[in-house]
Amino acid sequence: MTRPLRILLIRLSALGDVINTLPVLEELRAVFPSARIAWLVEPEAAPVVEAQPALNEAIRLPRKRWQRSLGRPSEWAGVMADARDVFARLREARFDIALDLQGNFRSALALGLSAARRRVSFHPADRPEWDLGLATERLPRLPFPCHRVEKALHLLRALGIEPGQPRARLPIPQASFERVDAFLGGLGLGTRPLAVLHPGTSRFGAYKQWTDEGYRALARRLVLELGLGVLFTWSGEERQHVARLAAGLPPAARVSFETDLMDLAALCRRARLFVGADTGPGHLASLVGTPVVSIFGPKHPALYRPYFSPCWVVERDRWCRPCVTRTCSAPVCLSDITVGQVFQTVCLALRGGRPLPVVNKIHDHSG
Repeated sequence: MTRPLRILLIRLSALGDVINTLPVLEELRAVFPSARIAWLVEPEAAPVVEAQPALNEAIRLPRKRWQRSLGRPSEWAGVMADARDVFARLREARFDIALDLQGNFRSALALGLSAARRRVSFHPADRPEWDLGLATERLPRLPFPCHRVEKALHLLRALGIEPGQPRARLPIPQASFERVDAFLGGLGLGTRPLAVLHPGTSRFGAYKQWTDEGYRALARRLVLELGLGVLFTWSGEERQHVARLAAGLPPAARVSFETDLMDLAALCRRARLFVGADTGPGHLASLVGTPVVSIFGPKHPALYRPYFSPCWVVERDRWCRPCVTRTCSAPVCLSDITVGQVFQTVCLALRGGRPLPVVNKIHDHSG
């Protein structure tokens, strides 16, 4: 393929998964420097995509807003017009190639509606949901389970590209650094080494949360024993939750201001360390180069851990891991993780100790 291409990437959500797909964009830009590359993405993760220098165009698909309108008949006409505009924009772009990097029903539908000449999908065994038969070509099955970054890059083999070392980046606006620095200075934390703690997850991922008692005790030890400043970050409706966690802790443990994604990225960039669950903000911290201590419960860290910076995983082996459900009434994989385990891992990370090679564990399980 020597002529300029029109390429569509489809990875709608969620934040961590979108971040794990960024190396595909970097690889495509390196191989096809004159291509016009667009990305179909939902608004929640769109700022990370829109900030990419290698991208020509981000197309927002406001799925959640459309879903909220289903119970409001007065909004249906607007939603239909909005949807027609989005998919007309896809068709009018006349994409040569569309890559379904998500592998679910929504992305398969978008793949078909793109009307791209070549519509590439994973092998059915490597997709969580049916592909609707709208792909023109499917890759061979992956020979073994691999991290989601490497799985996304696998799709490029359909274009004759053998992926190199995964690369990703996130330019952060200076205005975000200025807001973060002003906030930290106002708290008296501007010159103190900082740990970011993110206790929350999305509602969909609530079964991946560590205990409130664990985060409170960890924050106390980080302040009193290591002399760190601690900032609890949050999004949406989580502010009251983290305010309760910070109540009664030493003054150097505080609650963050309300951040957008770029502010959160700037805050993580200013921190010595990020501690949190298997969730999007941990991947964002990793993307900007901040070391991460990731507390894993149901999922397999070899597949889902933050990828782009040093990452130390805290986990407990249990017969039921990795878990294939979306809820759990007795999440012992998380409740059995002690404050001492996490604190020791934080100390190792701060000393610059070598992260465990969790990415290799999957080969042990696959024989």
